[in-house]
Parts: sequence; C-alpha cells; structure tokens
Amino acid sequence: MRIWALIWQATVGYAAAVVIGILAIVWMLLDVGWQLITNKDGLSSGSSLADHIGDAFEWTAGQSVYAVTGGGDGRFRWFWTS
Repeated sequence: MRIWALIWQATVGYAAAVVIGILAIVWMLLDVGWQLITNKDGLSSGSSLADHIGDAFEWTAGQSVYAVTGGGDGRFRWFWTS
C-alpha cells in the first residue's frame, strides 16, 4: 500500500497541493486586503476555506511521510476528506 501512496502522491497529491497552494495565495491576498480595509481579523483561520487548505497540506505531508517511511498518517488515504 505504501507504493500506491507514493505513486498517488507523486501525481494527484502534488498536483492538488499546487492548485490548493494557488487558492491559498489568493485567499491570503483577500484576507490581507480585508484586514487593511476593515481593521479586523475576520476572514482568516475561522473559515471553512482555511480549514480545507490546512487539511489538504497536512494530507499531502502525511501521505508523503507514510509513503517514504511508513509513519505520517500511518495508512493510505485518497483525499484529505477521507
């Protein structure tokens, strides 16, 4: 199963991480703009988008560690929601 995790992460996992990374940069720019306009920290860590971005990055790291060492998540997961 670790071989499958490595193949999955080397293709789908890293492609998903790049797309989610781009979304994270866009979210960061919106959040900083919102903070400058309203002088409030209203968009950042409490939103569901921020939660999904964090979960996706943790999934990519956990699955990569699992594929290489057997640690990390300790099992194969298709996506960060599973």
